[in-house]
Amino acid sequence: EGITLEKARSAIIADDEQRRKWTQSLYGVDPWDSSLYDLVVKVDRLSIADAVDIVCDAAKREAFKTTPASQQKMEDLVTACAVKAALIEEFPEVMVLSEYGNVIIHSASGGRHAQKIRKAVGALETTIGGINSIEVHADGNAPPGSV
Repeated sequence: EGITLEKARSAIIADDEQRRKWTQSLYGVDPWDSSLYDLVVKVDRLSIADAVDIVCDAAKREAFKTTPASQQKMEDLVTACAVKAALIEEFPEVMVLSEYGNVIIHSASGGRHAQKIRKAVGALETTIGGINSIEVHADGNAPPGSV
């Protein structure tokens, strides 16, 4: 882009900080918290090649292989995120959970708002794959794991 290394570094740091704040406000977690990750590689004393080797070796291990349960969790997360993405513009406060394709939408905005959400989700069962059923709850008590 024709900018100095220092300006590029500053722009990247500012962008990282903005994304960190966005993640904290949206999910209530700090994405820089290393306890959230299965593998953390400190690269301050490693070459890029060594870091790549460590990640590749770890990825080959049994603990990192996909299991039927982990695959189901990923499919449920994809479904929940697709539903949330379809609703977020009109209903930004909703929280969505999917378990084996059974989608539960939580709204803290009350019963009347829940009726509007129910109308909006009618078409989702045909447009988003993997949905078996959709429930809308106006209690606002979204369980852990909701997006």
